[in-house]
Amino acid sequence: MTWLTSPLVTIIIPCYGQVAYLYRAIESCIAQTYSQLEILIVDDGNQKPISEHHFPPDSRIKLFRQSNLGLSAARNKGIAEASGQLIKFLDADDWLLPDCIATQVSSVGHSTDTVSVIGYYLAKESEVRAQPVIPKFGDFFTALASINIGPPHCFLYPSRLVHQVEGFSTAEKVRGGHEDYDFNLRVALQGARVVTCHSVGCYYFVHADSMSTRAENMRVSRASVLRDLLEYYQRQDAFELDLPWLVHALAGALKFDFYPLLKHALLAQVSKDTLSWPATLGKIEQEELLWLLLRCRATILNYDDEQFMLDWLESQLQRLAAIHQRTTRYPTAQNIVSACYPLKPFAYDDTLVMNVVQQAKTVLAPKKLLLWGDGERFQRWRDWLMLTTDTELLGTTTHLSETVEKQGVRFVPFNEIDFSEIDKVLICSDVYYWDILSLLRSMGWHAKVIDLYATLQF
Repeated sequence: MTWLTSPLVTIIIPCYGQVAYLYRAIESCIAQTYSQLEILIVDDGNQKPISEHHFPPDSRIKLFRQSNLGLSAARNKGIAEASGQLIKFLDADDWLLPDCIATQVSSVGHSTDTVSVIGYYLAKESEVRAQPVIPKFGDFFTALASINIGPPHCFLYPSRLVHQVEGFSTAEKVRGGHEDYDFNLRVALQGARVVTCHSVGCYYFVHADSMSTRAENMRVSRASVLRDLLEYYQRQDAFELDLPWLVHALAGALKFDFYPLLKHALLAQVSKDTLSWPATLGKIEQEELLWLLLRCRATILNYDDEQFMLDWLESQLQRLAAIHQRTTRYPTAQNIVSACYPLKPFAYDDTLVMNVVQQAKTVLAPKKLLLWGDGERFQRWRDWLMLTTDTELLGTTTHLSETVEKQGVRFVPFNEIDFSEIDKVLICSDVYYWDILSLLRSMGWHAKVIDLYATLQF
């Protein structure tokens, strides 16, 4: 479907307890360079009712009043009264830059099923300068698994989609906030096409009374929204969340500290034996997911009684690393990386090297340090360790058939190694790291491994 003429855009402004900011918000709407607008103000039961003196005169403004039913209900009232083919939600304490609507209408072209996202200035009451933020992401639904992409007024929605998802939820799960997050998840589930305007179009004002500053409520509500979605999929035998989405959801829960609230719902999903990595993933997308898995694993190591999740993460690292090794395809239809977790290849920095050296120094004769691997990584670790320690080194590889000497290190077939003589194991292979760790775990020697990835952070 396409627009026949310039579409009417409805701007819905709910207001409760923020009348002092309302004039500025409405003034920014009137100042838009795009004129095909209607501006709907929903007074959500303010003790002193909003009247015409609270905003500049303009024939495009309509005022509605209801009892105090909450933010979602106020937005839904606006949706019910909207005539526009496109809808923007603007909170009373935020405002738009003059070209915001024009830029977003232009970005969707003649499409009637495309959501437009524009950048915003993050203006905090406690800071002098506002910070520009341009949302960047690949798949809309996958990006939402790990982070709330932006405030509601950076989106411009087709009214058809807004009605299709039946507006904003008023359920208990959003009582602490994240109504817009829940709304966007349901829009994404409709397969909405999303375009990003690489410019700033509005201000997002965070002050002491903002819902987004109530950290505990927001943490709980976000977990509740995701848990509701996960439980819905658990009940639907015909539908399944894919592995990239689940990894992003786990990463978001760990990074923003609500994993304990989401744990059981996540475990129910990752326990399914039908999960597999999509064949459509390009090499760089695989690297981003490997990065996320590594940091999820490092964070899970700090939790008690998480052996199942730790085993699952290591098994997925093993599987995805093997796929990545075989993949030569770089471009895909999806953006290369998400805004939430930019690609940061693992690096052997000074801190990591010194950590390994310090652990190697604790290996005292007659115990040995076993280096597993004989490639480039082995050469680098051998050089560092021989320069900095007196530790006796022993080497091995999975396919070694006889004892040999390589660069001053005696290599022994791993099935001939007496592991009672080995104090620590250093895996000297990037490609086969997780295969080797899995083998050592099956032998009961994984506790001896110097974990190169244990200290990674989001």
